Order: sequence, then C-alpha cells, then structure tokens
Amino acid sequence: MVERTEIALKCIFCASTQFEVPENYEPQEDDTIKCSNCGNFNFYDDLRNVVKVEGRAFFENELKKEIEKNFKNFKFK
Repeated sequence: MVERTEIALKCIFCASTQFEVPENYEPQEDDTIKCSNCGNFNFYDDLRNVVKVEGRAFFENELKKEIEKNFKNFKFK
C-alpha cells in the first residue's frame, strides 16, 4: 500500500496545477486563486473539494488492491 501520496490542486477550468499566489501565502476558505495557465479565478473551497473526491477515490482503489492481494489465496467454505 502507498504510504504517502500528494494530490495537487487543479484548476476547475483547464486542470492546470499552476496558480498565481504570493510566496508563503496560505489561502483561506473564501479566497479565490488565479490560474497561471488560463487566468480564471478558482474558489479555494472548490479546489479543496475536488482534491477530497480524488483522494477518496485513490484511497478506495489502493484499499481494494491491498485487500485483493492479502486475500487472493483465502478459501471461503
């Protein structure tokens, strides 16, 4: 199983992972972040929600692979 993985924030409009933010800036809940590629503004909350969905899907897939690997030789009666 993967010990650690990172999922980048992706622009809602073009899927770029490059954003224009000042150095050492930590966005807050209702902030918008400008995409460096397409110039559109993304709500930080929306970006985080997409990452949560992608993270959950990734975790479920990894868990399924781990269960299949550990129980492939198990015989049910």
